[in-house]
Amino acid sequence: MRDIIEFRVRLEGSEELQRLLILLPDVMSNAIDAGLDDIGKKGEKYAKALCPIRTGELHDSIGYGVGNNVVYLYASAPHARYVEFGTGRRGREAFVPMGIDIRPTFSPNWAGMYPKPFLRPAMMLMARMTKRSVGSRIMKAIRGAAAKIRGWFRSV
Repeated sequence: MRDIIEFRVRLEGSEELQRLLILLPDVMSNAIDAGLDDIGKKGEKYAKALCPIRTGELHDSIGYGVGNNVVYLYASAPHARYVEFGTGRRGREAFVPMGIDIRPTFSPNWAGMYPKPFLRPAMMLMARMTKRSVGSRIMKAIRGAAAKIRGWFRSV
């Protein structure tokens, strides 16, 4: 019979490390939402700056929302689509899809008004900002989580 030497190492407090690792998806989700919220705030501010103001109804109806890894910008005033896309022949002549799947209908029976886009330019700005804003929030969250995990290793 051979002699066997056996060493065992038990990781004390591994439950805490597992808890930290389980929280990572939530940390990342919160970071993404925070980045999208930053973008939404800036997009709303830009849209409000571009929007023509007569009564303030359109301006006050502009807002944004964040959910399920999406940020959206909206204007709820009934005349928002007419200002954004124009009306009549002038609206049709000036319509530029800008990669957005919207097909407004324009009446050919009257001259109408030219569009005064405020949402589409704000959305274009938001699209350009997304990678940097969300990326920086994710990196900050990763650094924070890594610091907690490093702290756990030092405490053991």
